[in-house]
Amino acid sequence: MITAIGTGTGAPLDASAIDALRAAGLVVGAGRRIEAARLLPGAGGAAEGSGVVVPASGDPGSFGIVRAFAERFGPAELDIRPGVSSPGGHEEGFVADFAADFVEDFVVGVGAGKGVPAEEVVGLVEDTLRDAGISPASVTALATVDTKAAEPGVVGAAARLGVPVVTYTADQLAGVDVPNPSAAPLSAVGTPSVAEAAALLLGGGELVVPKRKSAPEGRASMATCAVVRRSYQAPLTSAPPQDLNGTGTAIKESE
Repeated sequence: MITAIGTGTGAPLDASAIDALRAAGLVVGAGRRIEAARLLPGAGGAAEGSGVVVPASGDPGSFGIVRAFAERFGPAELDIRPGVSSPGGHEEGFVADFAADFVEDFVVGVGAGKGVPAEEVVGLVEDTLRDAGISPASVTALATVDTKAAEPGVVGAAARLGVPVVTYTADQLAGVDVPNPSAAPLSAVGTPSVAEAAALLLGGGELVVPKRKSAPEGRASMATCAVVRRSYQAPLTSAPPQDLNGTGTAIKESE
C-alpha cells in the first residue's frame, strides 16, 4: 500500500497522517519532507513490508504524483490523505479524481539547425506553449536527435524550462510514424522527423501541437518543435531519468 499525505499547507498533520508516517517501512519524497518526517518519534521505523508513505508538497495529486502512482500500480494500492486546505477536505479519493481529470504533463520535441541561436529555439518553444494554452511548468523534458544534444539553442531552451534534454538516434526516430515527415531532416540527420518523432517517442501520448517552425525575420527557419501530452501507461522503467538540477543535461536513450 502507498499512502500519499498532503503536507506544507500551513496546517499541522492530523493524527491519521502522523500514525501513517510512524508506521511506514519506507518514507519517500523531497529532502525537506523526509527531514520533517524524521522529527516524528518512531517515524519510518516499522518492519519491512509495512507500507510506503509519500509526503507530497501541498495536496497529493497537485503535481501528478497520484495520477502516476494510480496508473502504474492501480488505484486499489493507494491511500490518499489530502491536506486540510484542499477543496475536498479529508474526503479520500477527491484529489485522485481531480488529478486524473486535470493534471497533465507534456514533452516538447525540438529540431535544430547547426548554429541555431538559443533565443530562436526558446522563443519558438515559449510561443508554441503559450498559443496552445500549456503552462511551461507542465513540460517535463525536451527531446531531440542525439547529434543535436549540444546545440546551444536546445540546451538553452531546456535550461530556461528547467528540464532535461532526452536524445534518440536517427534510426530510433525514423521508426516513428509522424503526420509531417520532411526531406530536410532526412538529408541532414538521417530521419524524416525530429521534433514530432522525438516528442512522440518520449511522451508516448497524443500529439497536441504538430510540427511548428520558427519565423525569424530576414532568413529561413532554423528550429522546429512539437508537443505531446505525456502518457503514463508505459512501464515505469521506460521513463528516462530526470536532471533534477534543470541544467539541460542530455540523457541518451539507447535502443
